[in-house]
Amino acid sequence: AGDADPGAASAPDAASAPAPVGEPAQLADAASAQASRALRRAFRRRAWLVLGVVALLVGALDQWSKHWAHTTLRFEHGGRLALVEGYLDLAYVRNPGAAWGFLARSSESFRQPFFLGVSLVAMLFILYLFLRLEVGQVLLLYALSLVMGGAIGNFVDRVRFRFVIDFIELHLQHRHRWPTFNVADIAITCGVLLLFAEMFLSRKRRPAPPRAEAER
Repeated sequence: AGDADPGAASAPDAASAPAPVGEPAQLADAASAQASRALRRAFRRRAWLVLGVVALLVGALDQWSKHWAHTTLRFEHGGRLALVEGYLDLAYVRNPGAAWGFLARSSESFRQPFFLGVSLVAMLFILYLFLRLEVGQVLLLYALSLVMGGAIGNFVDRVRFRFVIDFIELHLQHRHRWPTFNVADIAITCGVLLLFAEMFLSRKRRPAPPRAEAER
């Protein structure tokens, strides 16, 4: 018989060769990254849905309530209707400025472009923050959606009428009054409160920095 090939005897079988040590870890990292991307995509789809639905509902409710104030409250109730005597009235007000009459007496040639520009910048900034949302920032999502709906509601008023319709008046026995507001203002206020809540809770969720090692 011929001599056996020593190279064939010493060469390991390719099929039984062990996988590189780092390969399982690389596969796990790839699977984790893929799952993370899928989770972000799913959250992004839900976020767009929430933004659209909440902003649409807020804007529609705001415009409907203002239409009621502009017609029914204004003509059938003389512009004022007491809901809780001494504390809460519905009072039709045309507000060409902002809260507390800010810029209400300025010229319309300046006031109208100014408020339209500010509203557009605010809505673009809300979209910027929305696009930077991280997975799990649900409070911030609803906060931005509420503020967006309120901003749209008041923006529509300024485009249609060149003023904002306010009709909710809080006061204390007609002496101490809060500036008259509307449904859009309520949505914006609730959104800002949720924004502060998200900031507070995110600080509590943030892990504490590691303590320095004790000196030997």
